[in-house]
Amino acid sequence: MMTLTKSQRVYVAIMVIGMVALLIDRTMLQPEQAQASAWQYAVPGSMRNSDDVETPLSEGPAPRQVAIARKLEQIAEQRGLDPTGVIDAFRPSAMWIALSEVPVGVEQVESLVERFMKAHTLAAVMGSGEAGWALVDGRTLFIGQVLDGFTLVSVGQRSAVLESGDAMVILSLPD
Repeated sequence: MMTLTKSQRVYVAIMVIGMVALLIDRTMLQPEQAQASAWQYAVPGSMRNSDDVETPLSEGPAPRQVAIARKLEQIAEQRGLDPTGVIDAFRPSAMWIALSEVPVGVEQVESLVERFMKAHTLAAVMGSGEAGWALVDGRTLFIGQVLDGFTLVSVGQRSAVLESGDAMVILSLPD
């Protein structure tokens, strides 16, 4: 006969308790009661109204997302907030969209390089080759990091080399 260690007996006891709790949850609790009570606890008391508790989520005409949106609109209205100026957190930034539309012609690449060089200034470099970093516009860039679509690929004694596709920019320290 196999004997269990003390820790194994504790694990078995915890597993048995968990299985009993699952069995009670699945057989004795009514699904409607469980769902209504979960909704009741999910909504803070100040936002709760009689419709929330009486109407289970699955039976209501609006899905859960609409109910949440309605609650957020109510909060904004109560606090006098204007939701029209809120930026969508899941929308890609304009810089990302611009990167997906990177020009491919030689003149357009030159224009892209010129714009980058006018917009950014190299302030310092440290290290050399592929084991350094550059200080561009007060921001520290390590090899491999990206700034406005250009990746820092190497640094020299007085310069930093950045690339974006076919475009290459060499920023130099001011004299």
